[in-house]
Amino acid sequence: MATKTKKIVVSAIALIVLILASLVVRVPMGPNAEELRIEIEKALPIGTSRDRVVEFANKHGLEHSNYLERERMFNAIKRGVSKGLLSESSAYVRFYFDDKGTLQRFTVEEVSTSL
Repeated sequence: MATKTKKIVVSAIALIVLILASLVVRVPMGPNAEELRIEIEKALPIGTSRDRVVEFANKHGLEHSNYLERERMFNAIKRGVSKGLLSESSAYVRFYFDDKGTLQRFTVEEVSTSL
């Protein structure tokens, strides 16, 4: 009886470990936030026109807000850069411009959502 109980306990522990691992493991589905940052740095140097930045965002599948005139910026997001069993990560980008409409800086961060 002790051997049967031991097998059940070991099986239960293995199942729990498997379930926990499946919750933690993330599968890359596209460029992660760091890779996207590098890609933006290469394609959009400081001083790039706002129209060119919007063109880049559209070409690379970044959903983006309208230009926020008062803040001189717009937000963009690349959804589903990685997926887990109960979660998904996206790359969130903010593009900032000067009063002439040229790129001054940008930020990229990874954000996650889960059930």
